[in-house]
Amino acid sequence: RRLAHLCRIGAALGLLAGAALGETQVRGWQSYFGDHRLTKHWGFHFDGQLRSSWEDGWSQLLLRPGVNYYVRPDLFLSLGHAYIRSTPDGGRPAAEQRLWQQVQWMPKVRGVTTVHRFRQEQR
Repeated sequence: RRLAHLCRIGAALGLLAGAALGETQVRGWQSYFGDHRLTKHWGFHFDGQLRSSWEDGWSQLLLRPGVNYYVRPDLFLSLGHAYIRSTPDGGRPAAEQRLWQQVQWMPKVRGVTTVHRFRQEQR
C-alpha cells in the first residue's frame, strides 16, 4: 500500500515536471528493489520496474524475483528468474525469460559501507 502511494506521488511529480518544461512526450519509470532476510542464511530478492509512456500506456515491465544466501554479514549470493515484457512504441509486445546470478559484497571503506553488485544474466 505504501509502495503504491509512493508510485503515485512519483508519477504526479514526473507529469508536473514534464508540463513545466513543455515536454510533448511524458514517460515514467517506477521501480522497487529489495533484499529481505528471512533467517540467518536465507532471504529473498525482488525488483520490479515499470516504464511507461503517457500516450501509449506501459512500454516495459520487468519482474526479477530471486533467492538470497547470506554467506556472512557483508556478502550474499542470489539466484533468480527474470521476466521482461517490452512493447516498442506502436509495436507488438515481446516477452523474454532469463535466469540470473548475483554476488553482492558490502565492505566498509574508512567507516563507510560500499556496495558492489556483480550480476550475470543468461539471454
